[in-house]
Amino acid sequence: MRQVIEGMVAMIFIILLCVTGMDLLNVHMQAGQAKEFRNQVATAIVNSDYDETVMTECMNQAQALNYQLQIELYKRDGSHVSYGENPMDDKTEMVQILLTYKTKLPTLHTGWEQTISVMV
Repeated sequence: MRQVIEGMVAMIFIILLCVTGMDLLNVHMQAGQAKEFRNQVATAIVNSDYDETVMTECMNQAQALNYQLQIELYKRDGSHVSYGENPMDDKTEMVQILLTYKTKLPTLHTGWEQTISVMV
């Protein structure tokens, strides 16, 4: 009887480890998808020479994917503004893209937000 109970306890721990491992793989996949989207946004903005319609389209895509996208425009004089706060001009030198996404570990009833950024 003792061996049956020990076997059942071992199986419960193995199942718990497998489910938690699958959740961690899911979190890793979500992070990879967010990084890929961030890179696509950066490429699109740079290739369009900081075009306002491209930035608006990227913001709409981020909302559709349940991401929070913030675009900081850095000017030649060293100042910076967030996209959407002030009108665009041709003095933009660099762009910082901040992407915030939510991740969850359903097995552990845990979730959090992560922010990734890139400067182009």
